[in-house]
Amino acid sequence: MTTFDPYEGNVLVEKLGQIKSRKETSTFLTYLPKLPPNNVESIPRHIRLHILQDVRDLHIPSLNEARLSESMDLMLRQSYKYRDPKDKSTWDNLYASAPEKKTPTAPPMVMGVSGHAGVGKTQSIRHSLSGYPQIIIHDKFPRVVNELNQVVWISVNVPSSRKPEHLAMKLMNAWDHALASHIDSYTPRFTEDLQKNKLDGPRMLEDWKKVATSHFLGILHLDEAQNLFPIKSLKKRNANKYGTEQPLKLSIKEDECLKWILSLSNSWDTSIIISCTPDGINAFKSRFSNLQRFISYGLHTLKRFESADDPQFKDVFLPCLFKYQYVKDKLVDINQVGKVIIQLSGGIPRIIIALWIAAHRVAFEREKNDSLQIEDFIEAAKTYLAPLATAIKAINSGEPSQMSVYEDMIGDEGFWDAFWNSVAFFD
Repeated sequence: MTTFDPYEGNVLVEKLGQIKSRKETSTFLTYLPKLPPNNVESIPRHIRLHILQDVRDLHIPSLNEARLSESMDLMLRQSYKYRDPKDKSTWDNLYASAPEKKTPTAPPMVMGVSGHAGVGKTQSIRHSLSGYPQIIIHDKFPRVVNELNQVVWISVNVPSSRKPEHLAMKLMNAWDHALASHIDSYTPRFTEDLQKNKLDGPRMLEDWKKVATSHFLGILHLDEAQNLFPIKSLKKRNANKYGTEQPLKLSIKEDECLKWILSLSNSWDTSIIISCTPDGINAFKSRFSNLQRFISYGLHTLKRFESADDPQFKDVFLPCLFKYQYVKDKLVDINQVGKVIIQLSGGIPRIIIALWIAAHRVAFEREKNDSLQIEDFIEAAKTYLAPLATAIKAINSGEPSQMSVYEDMIGDEGFWDAFWNSVAFFD
């Protein structure tokens, strides 16, 4: 079968790899760690606990994640379609010259990715991005005398401070780190900007944008975008009745970071992915003009498993997870275990994996037999995952207003760092 290339001749697209089918996309996004050895019971338990940590890398994409990856590929290639370097208009636009004739300009290329903390937004996006080279070094490039370093993607977390200088610092550091990782002789571009005593955030953001534009940045991923909006403390949110108001408020007049991002979404040829919790998406949606930008490439929502009968959980995720039992006597009643796991985890994939590992730890501490039991999951939830109990109860309620109250708890990286450290070794 002959493959038609809609971007043939565009040097910016040539090294991105072929366009994947839905099946190829799902296969690429799937990662299955090495299965436990057949004689796992012969391995000392304290060694098994280390092997067990491989389960953290297990990744099985949902249909929504495959669609998300496809949208990212569309955005990236389409953004380069409008910036084909062999066209004179590309360089006219790059250096703010008036094109000799009217040419189509790139429409807004913005995609929103939403989902409660722990459902895998960041992992899904960065996994898809890893399918492309981050840096492409062109020895020859149209209208350029020397080589040109094409930066395909950059991913950063939006700072919780909401200060433009802090966002600029993240972007500049990420830029220099990406290029230094691929080019031995690279001299950091933003060292001088980052070492100034007084940082001018808006100017730094514009300086970074100019550099990114000249190197044909393909995708800018801004993660944890809910940080753009003020969030009430957990104590204050608990003091309010559920559902009385939105936890996040839009404050464009006071927020230079937000204004800069909204300006990018309206006028930049580079694709932008904004990922955040549902609260953050709702804050963006509160202005209709922003909603229009988001739907240019869609709002992709990654969901938790809402019940043990969810086909993605029951028929795909759980049967795969069941293969990773590091005990002699394994669980066999998959349906009963599935119901317990959903109840104790709220259907959040990251918590399910944490619960699975913690249940093994409980099992390993039992001397009388070498088995994994349903009671081990219940005990693991009461001990290792105890700080999440109230949050999981809110999640199981299905009420968005209750769930949002504990969103920061589910997403607390400090908690997860402490948790993974605690389950890696015996006391």
